[in-house]
Amino acid sequence: VDGESVPALHGTGLEDYFNGAWYYYGLFDLPTHGLLEKAAMNTCQYRLHVGDAVRFDKSLSVSFEFGDGNRSRGYMSAVAYWYQDEPVSVRTVIPAVDLRYPKFDQVEMGAVMANLFELERAGLYKDAMNRCLYYAERIKNPAWSEMLSLRAVRYDEEIRGFDVVSNSYAKIVTESKVPEVVEQAKKLLWFHKSKTNALLGSHINADYKLYIDGKLIGKGRDKSVLNVIPISLSSGMHDLTLEAVPSRRNALISVYIRLHNDEIVSDASWECSKIKPTAWPTVENDASWDKVIRWDIMFPIMSEWQFMPNAFINMQSGKQLMRPWTGWDNPPTTAYLRKKFIVK
Repeated sequence: VDGESVPALHGTGLEDYFNGAWYYYGLFDLPTHGLLEKAAMNTCQYRLHVGDAVRFDKSLSVSFEFGDGNRSRGYMSAVAYWYQDEPVSVRTVIPAVDLRYPKFDQVEMGAVMANLFELERAGLYKDAMNRCLYYAERIKNPAWSEMLSLRAVRYDEEIRGFDVVSNSYAKIVTESKVPEVVEQAKKLLWFHKSKTNALLGSHINADYKLYIDGKLIGKGRDKSVLNVIPISLSSGMHDLTLEAVPSRRNALISVYIRLHNDEIVSDASWECSKIKPTAWPTVENDASWDKVIRWDIMFPIMSEWQFMPNAFINMQSGKQLMRPWTGWDNPPTTAYLRKKFIVK
C-alpha cells in the first residue's frame, strides 16, 4: 500500500485469498467471494473487500506466488475495481481482442473434461453443452472435436429429451469418421431401444474384472479412459462384483450404471473382502465382508484431472470415488467387491 516495503497483507496462497483453502470444492457464488469456473489448473474467481477494505492514497500493488516458489508455468489474468474520490486518466491500453486470450495449450486441453464435470455436477447442462461446442470448435484434434460435439448432444438429451435428439445421434453414426465417436453414439441409441438396456461405466486405477450375476462383462486398467459396457438387466435382484489389483499409488474405484429409472454408483453400500470367496465371482458369504471406504470427494482431484473425452455424462462427476480399505494399494493387494441392486 502506497509504496510500503513490507506488505500490509501477506497471505498463504492463491486459493486462500479467495476463501477456498485446500483448493476448491464445487462452484459457488456468494456475496463477497465465489468460484464461477473450475477445471484443473484453470479457475475464474472473485473476492470483494467489503468488510475488510484495503485503503490506499497513492498506489496499491497486488501479487500472487505462481506455484510453490513461483515455479509454475501458465497464464494468469485479473481485473480490479476500486472506489476513488475523483476521476483520473488511465494509462492502460486495452489490447486487440485476439491478444486478450492465451493460446489453447496442452494444460487447458487436458482439463476439458474436468471443466465439464463441474458444470454438470451443478446441474448446468446447458452451460456444459455450450462449453462442449466451444471446445469442439477450438480444439484442432478432430477426434476430440467430434467426441465433444457428441457429448453436447447428450447434454441436449438431458435437457429436452431423447426424442428431440435421436436424429442427431443417428446422423453422427452415419457421418462421423471417428470409430470411437460412432461406437459411443451407437451405445447411446441402443440404450433407448429397450427398458432392459443399461450402460455400465467404470473408471478404475487398477487391473480389474467386472461381473454381473457371475458373468464377466468387462476388464481394464486405464485410469484416464471411461470404459462403458452395454448390459441387459431384467427386473429383480442382481449382483455386481469386482476384482481389482491397484496399478498405482492412491488408486481409486468409480463405477456407474445408467438405468432407465435409476442409477447405481460406487458408494458406501458396497462391501469388500481381502479373501477370495469360494464361488467367486458369484457372491458367497464365506468371505469376510467389510464396508468400503467411500471418499466424499469428486473428480477432478489434484492427482486425477486429465481424462479422455467421452459422451457419457454424469458417469464420472458424482460423489462415487471409493477404496476397498486403507493401504489397499501399498503394497498392492487384490480386493473383491460386491454390490447387490434391484432393477425395478
